[in-house]
Amino acid sequence: MISLGGPGQSDVLKACTRDGSGRYAWVAAGQQNNNTFANTRTVAGCPMFPDNNVWNSRVDSLPVDPSSAAIIGTYTSTKLGTVPAFSLNLADSTTLRSPISFSSPESDGGAYPVAPNMVLEGYAFHTSFPVSGGPYPTDAHLLVLQTDQCKLYEIFALGSASPPYSAGSGAIYDLTANDLRADGWTSADAAGLPIWPGVLTYAELYGEGEIQHMVRFTVNKTRNTYIWPARHYASHNNGAAFPPMGSRWRLKASFDETTCRENEHSGEAFPPRSPPTRILVGAIPIPSRAPTGVSMAGRIASPAATSMW
Repeated sequence: MISLGGPGQSDVLKACTRDGSGRYAWVAAGQQNNNTFANTRTVAGCPMFPDNNVWNSRVDSLPVDPSSAAIIGTYTSTKLGTVPAFSLNLADSTTLRSPISFSSPESDGGAYPVAPNMVLEGYAFHTSFPVSGGPYPTDAHLLVLQTDQCKLYEIFALGSASPPYSAGSGAIYDLTANDLRADGWTSADAAGLPIWPGVLTYAELYGEGEIQHMVRFTVNKTRNTYIWPARHYASHNNGAAFPPMGSRWRLKASFDETTCRENEHSGEAFPPRSPPTRILVGAIPIPSRAPTGVSMAGRIASPAATSMW
């Protein structure tokens, strides 16, 4: 197909191609997507980034950070907790799209798919809130997957229950590409990273197979810097005992998983680890976990919101 250019513009030769996720599109000749999506997890037919994306990459061969021991010392007595708070809302071409007024200039402009019945993150309340139920007593993260385009829309601090919408910040991700945000930019997440690709789901822990992506978690203090793939920091601490945004954590090679038991700090008898626990522990050495935000207490992993927990 030839797309005719406007005044002063060249015509463009386009070809209908299918990318690695099985989607067809008219693209300029020579600009087709060569990424592969054979091993990445999919949601509603959309990949959570290409196979070679950092969210889906191994970390067992990466060098140890010189500050590793100091960071471990900071959190050695801190338990890893969970707050099932995030929900992924699905949208398509029929979903109403609305412009959003962001207070942060480090936001992606344009119209975002938002519907009254979509649900917001209910951090610290162990529940979710509908968009129509604002104002919201939480960080009010709204995560939306546009399934017909495989684009992820993430909003922080949605501030209005109906149009015109306002929010703190917003970011849009093409899930078929490896693009990062501009250096120094935040997102709906303090590290400038997407949220949903690092969220644990109930199906992952209670299903079969392995978790082969980084797991998002937050800590109560971070360093005033960030490392790739993070793009932003949110701290005034400059000590080496605090992790920079974007650092990736893994179990030591010497770790003996047979010594790990549930409730080991509770004084109760150590029961054998359940299959979900084995799946989670098994995920940590390979894809790792990535601190992407700041929590109020301890280390908080980010599971998806569901009553099944």
